[in-house]
Amino acid sequence: MEDNIKQKLMNQQWLASPRKGLFKTACVFIAFGAIGFVGMTFFLTFSSTVAHAQCPWAEVQNATKEREASILILTPKHPHWIEPDEPLDDVMRRNAKHAIDSGLWEAQLKAQQQSLIKWAEEPAFPLVRPMATTSYMTVKPTGITQDRFNKAFPKGIFENLARWYVLFDERNDAQRRFVKALLRSDSVMAMPGAIRPVVTGGSVKRAMTLLDTRVWADQGSVLTRRLGVTHWPAVVKLTPSDIVTWVPALDVEGVPLDAMPTELGLSK
Repeated sequence: MEDNIKQKLMNQQWLASPRKGLFKTACVFIAFGAIGFVGMTFFLTFSSTVAHAQCPWAEVQNATKEREASILILTPKHPHWIEPDEPLDDVMRRNAKHAIDSGLWEAQLKAQQQSLIKWAEEPAFPLVRPMATTSYMTVKPTGITQDRFNKAFPKGIFENLARWYVLFDERNDAQRRFVKALLRSDSVMAMPGAIRPVVTGGSVKRAMTLLDTRVWADQGSVLTRRLGVTHWPAVVKLTPSDIVTWVPALDVEGVPLDAMPTELGLSK
């Protein structure tokens, strides 16, 4: 009996101790905090008075005070889309009519035409090749076998097929003279259209006027790279099996220092 009475007294002292009071206070604060967090979450989620910011780059302005509560407006600084008062197709028609009536449309068309004409007359030629000081000839295989041709095309269709090119820089006087003399030689005149003059630098229009014939342009220096041309001028014979290239060394008058090789099939 005495022991039970002592135990009850100890329990009453512990309940009345400061440590137990602190514990009860902490529990109350935690409970109120949880209730406040749930309430704020519900308010932010379902309240219609909370609006998202329109733009991170914004300036804060005070709205007109129609009521006591102050309202902050976030105004974007950069241009942004505004819904027009009229349909978009009507806006486009009005702008197009303005461009035509003011002459802006015609001016833009003329500027584009002039740009295309200039680009056609003087295309981009990124590569530059020097003139050779010694004449030489090279023969390179194309890598295309006759068996491959026979599988893809009727047999014999590419027999004796050849195409000739002369690549030259129109800006060089000696090279212009060389090409002009080559196109007027008896062997080339006997095969009209067999050899194609290709401008690798300069003006296509001036080359056509000088040579009085159709010329081609090595756009982007693609032909120079693919044929493996390292000097200008160069006469190239292209067949299904080989690329035969002759690079002549010229004097100041554009006359080759050496005779054209017979492998090109252009000399008598």
